[in-house]
Amino acid sequence: MEQRKKIFGALDDLMRSPIGDRLRERVFRELSTKEIHDLLQREQKPYKELMAYYQCALMEVETKFRVLNEQFSLAHDRNPIESIKTRVKSLESITEKLNRRNLPFSTQSIEENLTDIAGIRIICSFREDIYFLADCLLEQDDITLIQRKDYIENPKENGYRSLHLIVEVPIFLEHKKKMMKVEVQLRTIAMDFWASLEHKIYYKFEGNAPEYISRELRECSGIVSVLDDKMLSLNEAILKAKAEAEAKAKAEAEAKAKAEAEAKIKDIADKQRIEAENYEETLRIQREEGQYAQHMHTSTANFGAYQVEKQAEVGVAGA
Repeated sequence: MEQRKKIFGALDDLMRSPIGDRLRERVFRELSTKEIHDLLQREQKPYKELMAYYQCALMEVETKFRVLNEQFSLAHDRNPIESIKTRVKSLESITEKLNRRNLPFSTQSIEENLTDIAGIRIICSFREDIYFLADCLLEQDDITLIQRKDYIENPKENGYRSLHLIVEVPIFLEHKKKMMKVEVQLRTIAMDFWASLEHKIYYKFEGNAPEYISRELRECSGIVSVLDDKMLSLNEAILKAKAEAEAKAKAEAEAKAKAEAEAKIKDIADKQRIEAENYEETLRIQREEGQYAQHMHTSTANFGAYQVEKQAEVGVAGA
């Protein structure tokens, strides 16, 4: 890396020198404006188009994860995704990778040989969220899995942990559909914290950190894994306690509702019993009143007959 910096620095100094000025003058003198424009277009346009396609592919995959996050939130009242980061690899990084593999620099070479030009990083709350989201993504019928590397179950030698997926996703252009590759990295917050600091530390040492630094980083990676396990256990304990509290509250509410219903039923039964008793009493009174009226009617009729009979006897005696 240091050697490359020296070479690029020397070339930059050369182009800024009088010799560089003469070289530029020679080029511009021998080529017409149109030829220079065409040259730049030939070199830049295909590359810019390809980078735009990778950016479109990233938007497609990012949208899929955001939809999954929203759906999970509605179903489980929490978000499995803490953050989403996307990037398209820089020209310098692409060139360096192609040179390292002794590959030519062309759009065809980039598409055929590099799978991490478009990258998306999904930061999750818990380890189980990583596999849940990965499975949901791969179940979608327009996603094709190209490669899967599980550095969580099988960490890298330096302690790096993450789930890597290389997927192919279609983008729909004006007159065609094009399949593009995207690298998906899924990590927990703790894994991302470790990876970010590890990258910064190694960058300071230009990739040649002392052995004790590497050893400490590996130990920290183990601590991160323990932390993830602990946080997952705590989350499961919280969910269990919440479920038990909700079940208890539900049981109490059901018991209260049952007691209230039974009390209402008892009140209705009591009212019906009282009404029935009142009705029976009314009937008894009516029956007694009916018997008395009948008795009075009979007595009156008998007395009337008696008077008629007496009058008849008086009439006979007078005759």
